[in-house]
Amino acid sequence: MIDWTDVAKTLGSTAIICAAIIFITKTFWSQLLSRDLEGFKAKLENRNTVEIERLRNDLKRVAFEHETRYAKLHEKRAEILEELFKRLVRANEAFVARFRAGHFAGEPSIEDQTVAAAKAANEFLDWFSQNRLFIDDPIADQIVAINKHFQELWFSLGPVRPEDRQKATKEFFERTPALIEDVRRRMLDLLAPQIQN
Repeated sequence: MIDWTDVAKTLGSTAIICAAIIFITKTFWSQLLSRDLEGFKAKLENRNTVEIERLRNDLKRVAFEHETRYAKLHEKRAEILEELFKRLVRANEAFVARFRAGHFAGEPSIEDQTVAAAKAANEFLDWFSQNRLFIDDPIADQIVAINKHFQELWFSLGPVRPEDRQKATKEFFERTPALIEDVRRRMLDLLAPQIQN
């Protein structure tokens, strides 16, 4: 016959032993996973810190390259504006000398002044064509208009009506000084941040 007390004792002790084994196994795996999780978190934080630092350095490098490139372009534009100003003033002075109403003794002949004005205008326009890339559109557009006035003034030397010659002369002598002033102001604006520092 079966002794139910022994069966109950055996089942009870087996259940206790199984529960203990399950508890120990669960605790062991929990600690093992916790330790692995902490190690993984530490590696992830370390990798994150390294990547952030690498990204910061990359951003600093790109910013430095951009600033350097911008500074060089800024410097180039300033040089171009300076040369534009000088050449425009030279061409304007040559045209003023040639087309003013009176001439003084000892000055070059009208023919020589005509050659000098043509040379100054051609040198200016050739230089402008080669450097237009660095000149703002509003100023470039004014230079194109001034070129038209150079040509009109030049053609007025031929057989034209006096009123056409006066109109061409008036247009040229009104627009050219205004353009020279615009270039001067643009140059000062370009240099303004450097002057303030």
